Amino acid sequence: FQEQIEQALGVCGLSLSVRGEALTLAQFAQLANAFTEIYNKKNKYKKHPVAKRMLFYITFKFIF
Repeated sequence: FQEQIEQALGVCGLSLSVRGEALTLAQFAQLANAFTEIYNKKNKYKKHPVAKRMLFYITFKFIF
């Protein structure tokens, strides 16, 4: 996944050392979309596991 993460961060114009809590909601959504787009190019019918985990994290963080 490292290559996909680096590629998604680059597409979004984010540093490789950016922390998740430093992202705005718009940046987080852009990053999740980038992960999904990159993953879908390689795996047409599977859901992206990292994007799925990111959505769980953000949901958990805002609920609790």
